[in-house]
Amino acid sequence: MDHRFRARYCSGRNPLETEVSVTVDGQDLMIHDLEAHALRWNFAQLRSESLVEGTRYLHQSSDATLLIYHELSEAYLALPGVDRTLQSSSLHKASKILVMLAATAILFVALYQSLDPVSQKLAQLISPQQERELFSSAALKSQDSCQSSRAAEILQELGHRLSRKEQTEAPIEFRLVDWDSPNAFAIPGRQVLVTTSLLKTLKTSEQLAAVLAHEIGHVHQRHNLQAFIRHSIATSLWALLVGDFSGAFVLDPQLIKSMSELSYSRELESAADHFSAQRMQELRMNPYSLITALEAIQARNERETELSISISSDLLNLIRTWLSTHPSLDQRKDSLISLGLPQESQAPLSPEAWFALKQGCK
Repeated sequence: MDHRFRARYCSGRNPLETEVSVTVDGQDLMIHDLEAHALRWNFAQLRSESLVEGTRYLHQSSDATLLIYHELSEAYLALPGVDRTLQSSSLHKASKILVMLAATAILFVALYQSLDPVSQKLAQLISPQQERELFSSAALKSQDSCQSSRAAEILQELGHRLSRKEQTEAPIEFRLVDWDSPNAFAIPGRQVLVTTSLLKTLKTSEQLAAVLAHEIGHVHQRHNLQAFIRHSIATSLWALLVGDFSGAFVLDPQLIKSMSELSYSRELESAADHFSAQRMQELRMNPYSLITALEAIQARNERETELSISISSDLLNLIRTWLSTHPSLDQRKDSLISLGLPQESQAPLSPEAWFALKQGCK
């Protein structure tokens, strides 16, 4: 096998150095990549000086010199002046580094996979009152908040009706934000944010009530707090590698924005769905309004993110199933319908209140 080493060659007559490659041929050293033919240096005519570990200056009687870089290979051991013990030590050291890196990677993956049960237990140790106090400073930019006091009041009243059982633990705050994304989501501190775009997307106040009940389910079962703790631990683990802990435990506006796109696991989403259906049924509202609300949100998102290439709908749905941590909409429908709850229907808001809420931030 032709083992080539990187090197720099100086003829001794010209101060310029040339990048070359060298090979070992028996007791000779072959210098390649020169304008002339390859040079052959016999080991018996060379003397060697070490610069740093494993890197050699080779001198020939003609005053020509060759700087050969350190190489981790068996063929390199044939060069004059290279200490086999030193070379073996370097190989052993490199192997130890690789083993340590592999062990660190395995440990990191193991810790990351254990984040869900750890964050769940930590979330349960924090009382609702403590959660409110810990995240009381969390705030959005003023321009994101809806300034209509009437709309905010309607949303808060509806949220309190739906979460009356949870208000004894610590009040849940419902806030309207002027974002162009149809969404509602819970953040630590027992807060549920509703976007104005969601109000434009939904057709009835029952759909809004079902979505709010779903988010109340996340708050009540501490899913959002668990997600934040998981994020903080994962950030800290990464900081151990890069040495930057800034922002690991801070709930800033940018993180709040990112939490609006948070994906819960299939199990947590299903738990919140069931919570919503049961709460709606208790209040004599249609427990399946969440299905039509999700259909409306999905339809709008699909209209806004149409693919620029033609993909069959079957293949597109299959890709979505593979990539999504959420259960599919069809799975969520089947799961809710399997509850067998009666389909009572009582609008949570009057037509006037619903209109005022939808127009609130204009």
